[in-house]
Amino acid sequence: MYLTAVAPEKLGFPTFDSQPPFEEPSPVSQTKIPWGIPAGIAGIIAAVAGLWYFRARRTKGKVKS
Repeated sequence: MYLTAVAPEKLGFPTFDSQPPFEEPSPVSQTKIPWGIPAGIAGIIAAVAGLWYFRARRTKGKVKS
């Protein structure tokens, strides 16, 4: 943050007209990205739980040595 009595343009700072300095994100990126992460995590948890279940079922009657 700068506090000055001189106009910011004279100090070399950019001027912002009526346009924002960045592009607005598209609605598609706002809806698809946040739901992909929890869905991927849920898929990984389901796969690990399935493998754990089948391994436990297969080794239920066997004695460890």
